[in-house]
Amino acid sequence: MSHDSLTPILVFQMAKVASVSWYEAIRQALPQRPVHHFHYASPAVLAFIASVRDMEGERQTIAHRNMFRRLGLPGPELLAMLGEKGWTGPPVRIVAGIREPMARSLSVLQHGADFLGHTRLALTLREGGTAENLLRTFDQGWRQALGQDVAEDSFSRFLGFGFAHYGTWFAEELQATFGLDAMAGTFDRSSGVMRLENGEHAAIVYRVEDLPDAVRRKSVLAAASDLLGARIEDLPTLNAAEGRRSRDLYKSFQAIARLPAESIAQIYAAPILHKFYSAEEITAFKARWTK
Repeated sequence: MSHDSLTPILVFQMAKVASVSWYEAIRQALPQRPVHHFHYASPAVLAFIASVRDMEGERQTIAHRNMFRRLGLPGPELLAMLGEKGWTGPPVRIVAGIREPMARSLSVLQHGADFLGHTRLALTLREGGTAENLLRTFDQGWRQALGQDVAEDSFSRFLGFGFAHYGTWFAEELQATFGLDAMAGTFDRSSGVMRLENGEHAAIVYRVEDLPDAVRRKSVLAAASDLLGARIEDLPTLNAAEGRRSRDLYKSFQAIARLPAESIAQIYAAPILHKFYSAEEITAFKARWTK
């Protein structure tokens, strides 16, 4: 597919890790191209997020509702090109990522605790939060995500949605918006990406787990460079959990974060995971997170 200086580039991600780094790296490599960074495009999902944000009374447990702007919602320019039936703007190039769901859910909880906050629970270091509070919230979030419980308060509802979204993001966000079907694609282990094209739009989908490995990271960057028509040298370290004040608190929480075997089996049965991870990799993930 040809590269045009006006073709928008979208860092459109469900991975919740490294997206800001991709955005900055692409902006540096292609300063003349429009680059956008967001996580949600589905009208139904955007309506759900708005309904949670706008809840009132005792059910509203999100402390900082103004911080929803930090959660990867599309801005006015993008919203103008998002119709009920998908993208109405010009052809785009997309960099998307996938991350295994348990590690991703820890990141979702950390991000929600740091930016949205909870009106009743201390979940950060500055509030006197504990690993036990985080673990209780984590367990509640997964019960929501797996349909084992139904929450009434806004923070729990949003967290349950955030945890579960890994299983539906590619269908209700990437495919429904841009017509790119990851379930019909093939993950290429030599390049470290799944390449998707439909004659109008094109995307790569990488695995977050490959980025720490120098060789695999280089392959992913090469695939992104090919997609975008410019060399992406590396990803800057930005927005990293390691640099936050709550680092030690979250490490303590991660050390005890586990779920029962039946919940883990349900989580890793999602078909999309089997498009990107081998049976051996999924078995290792399940062993890592099972109580």
